[in-house]
This record gives sequence, structure tokens and C-alpha cells, in this order.
Amino acid sequence: MSCTKHHFGILAFFSLLCLTFPILADDSPVPADPALAAKAPIPEAIVEFLGGDEKSLEFGSMGEGAPEEMAQFGQLTGLWHCHQYAFVQGQWFDGWDALWAWRYGVGGFVIEDYWYQPEANLPPTMTGFGRDVHLLNLRVFDSAAGFWRVAWLSNTNGVNGSTPFGTFEASLDGEGRLVMTPPPVEGQPLRRIVFQKMTAKSFEWLRQVSEDDGKSWETRFRIEATRIR
Repeated sequence: MSCTKHHFGILAFFSLLCLTFPILADDSPVPADPALAAKAPIPEAIVEFLGGDEKSLEFGSMGEGAPEEMAQFGQLTGLWHCHQYAFVQGQWFDGWDALWAWRYGVGGFVIEDYWYQPEANLPPTMTGFGRDVHLLNLRVFDSAAGFWRVAWLSNTNGVNGSTPFGTFEASLDGEGRLVMTPPPVEGQPLRRIVFQKMTAKSFEWLRQVSEDDGKSWETRFRIEATRIR
């Protein structure tokens, strides 16, 4: 079984997760159960990103004078357990747990978030990658433009044709979802990422494509995130 790759913007790494079967290593550093993940040691990379120590991680706060829209992504500051789902040839597969840390940075005017996925949790398509996956996102609300500007960087450069950098624009839609759109690619379907069902304890992330110029959208990849800190 194979899948069409849609390489785009933030977390383009997720395009690599189209696979033939689910996998989750028995000795995975990130447990599949969020309750167990909350009790497990926090990886050094996450502690280093957030600052503080494992028992008192630092997530920052909105800066004085920052746009009130900062709270749109700011509500996600904290540490999240992520369980992933891929839609391949009419079937959903799941596994590949990861951690996603969010904080305020740059004096509280920027949202910085850090995706960490241990090598033990990578799917078959990334066999032989040889290292953990690290991905950094920077999100700033552009008050003059009226939308978010997002940039991402990762250490997956060259894996299955992926790039190490990309950008998005994002805004809140009429349904309370944060919708991120990458620059269009000629000859490819429209693409977007959607943050939805955001609560204090959970949120859902969708990677979607449209084959009819935005009239309808198909979800190809989904993340269920559960707060653990």
C-alpha cells in the first residue's frame, strides 16, 4: 500500500507518515497512554526547550501590550501527548506517539512550540532515519496584516524528499478553528492544517487537502493531543 505525498509547511514531516501498517515500539520512550506519558520522565530535549527542570517546566506568559489574538495559540502553552492517525487508501491507521511542548517567547509576543518524536516511535517509512525527530515552530500575530505568520524548522531535511523549512499564514475561522494555509504549489491540490476542538485538556490537529479548489476538504492525517502538563 502506498500514499501520495503532500509536502507542505509546518510539520511537513507528517507527510512521511503515510504507511502500510501501524507501529509502536514496545520500548517507546513516549507511552501510548497519555496518563502514563504524564508520569514518565520528560525527555531532555523538551526540558531544554522549556527551561526550568522536569518538575517545574516554564511555559511563559503573554507579554504586556501583545495583541489579544496571541491567546488563540497561547491557549495551547503547556506539554501535550500526541497520538497520530493516517488515512491511507480508505483505511485509518494509528500509532507513533510524540510530545509537543508550547510556550510564550520573545517577551511574550511569540508562540514557540517544539515537536519531539523519538526514533523508537517513527513509522516504517522512516526506518533507518537514525535519530529522533525535532521540529520547531514560531508563531507571531501580525496586527497590521490581521493574521498569524508561522515558520517551522526541522531536522528531517532530505528524508523522503522533505525540506527543513516552511511557512504558513493562519487565522481564526467562523467556527472557532485556527486554519493554517501554506503557499500554493502549482499543479497540487489546496492544502491546509486545522486546529479544532481546543479545550484546556485536549485539541485536534488535521492535515487536509482539497481537490475541488476549496469546496470540500478531505482529512489525510490527524493528531489527538492530550494535555499532560
